[in-house]
Amino acid sequence: MLYLDYFQELQKTLHEQGNGQPQLILDLSKLEQNIDWLQHKMPTHLKPRLVVKSLANSILLKRIAKAFNTQSFMVFHLPHAVHILQAYTQADILMGKPVPLQCLKSFTEDQAEHLPKVQ
Repeated sequence: MLYLDYFQELQKTLHEQGNGQPQLILDLSKLEQNIDWLQHKMPTHLKPRLVVKSLANSILLKRIAKAFNTQSFMVFHLPHAVHILQAYTQADILMGKPVPLQCLKSFTEDQAEHLPKVQ
């Protein structure tokens, strides 16, 4: 199937089944193909760090984290960091952008027991 046909079919399905709200459309077979490809191409000594951006889907993150046997994340939003710390007992978080001082102060007070896991 050509890419144009593929995306036109997705657009048609979204138009027919969508509710007018932003939605995530995920082709699970493509996701699994991409995971498989990366697992075969990535040197075994490297541990990936999953990037959690504007869409932090916990089911998707767990699926990919399990596939790559990682609990390392790059997070760009403090509420996502809190979620990661609660969901992963061995979470290793790298903040992906500078955090305002007042936000960081509040975060460190609320998450004191997890601080060694946040960079």
